[in-house]
Formats: sequence, structure tokens, C-alpha cells
Amino acid sequence: MLLPALAMVFGMGNGCKQNRSRPPDVWAVVNGQEIKREDVDKYYRTRVNPEGQEPSQEEALTLKLNVLDELINNEILLERAKKLNLEASDGEVEDKFTEMKSPYTEDEFQRQLKDRKVTVDDLKRDLRRQLSITKLLNREVVAKISITDQDVTDTYNSNKAQFTSSNPATGYPKSLSLRGRNSRSAT
Repeated sequence: MLLPALAMVFGMGNGCKQNRSRPPDVWAVVNGQEIKREDVDKYYRTRVNPEGQEPSQEEALTLKLNVLDELINNEILLERAKKLNLEASDGEVEDKFTEMKSPYTEDEFQRQLKDRKVTVDDLKRDLRRQLSITKLLNREVVAKISITDQDVTDTYNSNKAQFTSSNPATGYPKSLSLRGRNSRSAT
């Protein structure tokens, strides 16, 4: 498992225009934009619970490779969003920032940032990137999806047994999963 992951990292450089003269902290280059180890580490820290158990070395490497892959894909999508003039505005970024901050007191919010070693500027930059990519996906993918009533009827009719068979323990359809306050599944 570890060898294919390492091969992927070392092989990725060819598709990302890697230049051998780059410093070792540059893990990938996408259309001239460097993705550095510190970028991967920063996003990695946002995915690991600082109060939880530290992941094993293999789990950490796998997660870092997933983060690197996500950063590469996001860089490609962000470049496309810029070309299509779909970058998030300052107002959109501020609105999302305020929304994210609202459940916390100022002290709690600052502690969250400190625990994750993220600055307000880092967070706003990431929000701009995420919002821009969302705008791109909404325009280029979601807007082109069309599901008609006939599509729904056809799918239901083709999979009727799935919707009408019930779980003897609950009486609910097998495909239905309910989660209550105690988070027990009804399936």
C-alpha cells in the first residue's frame, strides 16, 4: 500500500511540470504555482483533531497524499474559475467568514485558529478559493444537470423492490436511514 502511494507522489511531478532545480519543500507545481510542504502540512492539520489520537505514520502519509491531490485538483479548478471570471468577491468571502465565525465567541474562534495554526488571512484565502471553485462547479456541472419527473419515475420503477421492501426490525424501507438524537441508524 505504501509503495504505490510513494510512486504516485514521485510520478506526479511529471504531469505537474516539476523542475529538478526546485527546492525539496516544493511537492508539486501546477501551471507554475508551487504547492509546498508547508501548504500540505497546514491543510493536514485542519483534518487531524488536535485533541485526538495522533495518526500512525502510514495514516499520516496517506492523508498528506490525499491533501496534496486535493490541492493539485483545486489549483487546476481555481485557474479555470479565474479564466471564466468566477472568482469569489470580497463581499462573498466576508459573508462566508462571518457565517463560519458566528457560532463561536471571539476567544473560541481565535483558539480554533491557533490550534490549527491558521491565520485569519489564511482562512479568508482558503474561503476565496473554495467559493470560487464552488461557483465554477455550479456553472460548469450543476447547471447542466437536468432530472425530470420522468427520470425519477423511471428510476423508481426500475428499483421498486429497493423502495418497497422493508426492514423487519424497523418496518422502514431498506434504503431509508433515519438518525435521531442518539445517532442510531434505523436501517
